[in-house]
Amino acid sequence: MTARATADGYGPLRAVGAASPSAEARWGALADSECRIFLNPGTGLSVATVIGGRVLRGAHRAAGGIGSQLLGTADLPGAGDGRAPLEGHISGRALADRGSALLGRRVSTAEVFERA
Repeated sequence: MTARATADGYGPLRAVGAASPSAEARWGALADSECRIFLNPGTGLSVATVIGGRVLRGAHRAAGGIGSQLLGTADLPGAGDGRAPLEGHISGRALADRGSALLGRRVSTAEVFERA
């Protein structure tokens, strides 16, 4: 994958973990899809929008950076204060922590999804 800028905002991502949505768009579950969203609830939280087989990067290469979104208007401080409110609530790590608290034992994010 080459790192290049494109005028239309499409093209390879340059962020860490960007290979996953690009690979899914080329060879995986998103192949042959006109428009899809790739959700990555890992230690953080991100999405990638795939349109016509290409990952939408955005003007500042942060189109999928949703972890810093606020949960609501009362959810301050936010990203400007070094917090990632949405990421802290529904990232893979947060889901595992919440599942562990509900079940009374340590569970992984995968187990939370399996039990859902």
